Amino acid sequence: MYCGRKQDRLLNRLRDPRAGRASGRLGRAATFDALQGAEYALLVTFRRSADPVPTAMWFGLYGRRVHVRSLVDAGKVKRLQNDPHVRIAPCTIRRRPTGPFTEALGRIGRR
Repeated sequence: MYCGRKQDRLLNRLRDPRAGRASGRLGRAATFDALQGAEYALLVTFRRSADPVPTAMWFGLYGRRVHVRSLVDAGKVKRLQNDPHVRIAPCTIRRRPTGPFTEALGRIGRR
């Protein structure tokens, strides 16, 4: 059962505020090497107003690609349809970046 606003307020208190500040910076890393050994990745997608939206996600590295999975109607998927530009960096579950960001292009795969 979804508790709505109470649950959202709790999650917002647990999230690290550094994610919002860090997601506005340009990526410095040229490859996804910083993600090796990390459990979570901070995926930054962009609204139509160009505001960054950071999301901590589980991910998988496969060759030179990073794979994440999400629901079809999730906000990050909708933002990715409008703008394929993303930033990605290793992070904690609370969205605190632990390494450099990499600029990338996102693509929505179909099953």
